[in-house]
Amino acid sequence: MTVVITGRDLTLEEVVRVARRKESVRLAPEAREHMRATRAVAERALERGDSVYGLSTAVGALKRVAVGGPEAAAYARRLIRHHLVGQGTPAPDDV
Repeated sequence: MTVVITGRDLTLEEVVRVARRKESVRLAPEAREHMRATRAVAERALERGDSVYGLSTAVGALKRVAVGGPEAAAYARRLIRHHLVGQGTPAPDDV
């Protein structure tokens, strides 16, 4: 059975079904629309020249540092890579 992500009602049982039983997942149409609308809000703010945390600014202690122009895409990729972490031995597959 497919687990449908709505953004409102994901249960622990559904998470377990996906993680341990490899059930398929799909986004509900309303979740996709919510994502589109949220992105549109951020894009309009950027078009106005507003500061948007993590999009037109750095993050954390550097939140007042502007990021834009040609370096913005590279910054976004670095931001994601720099937040990847791992410590200790790998967890068992069912975790």
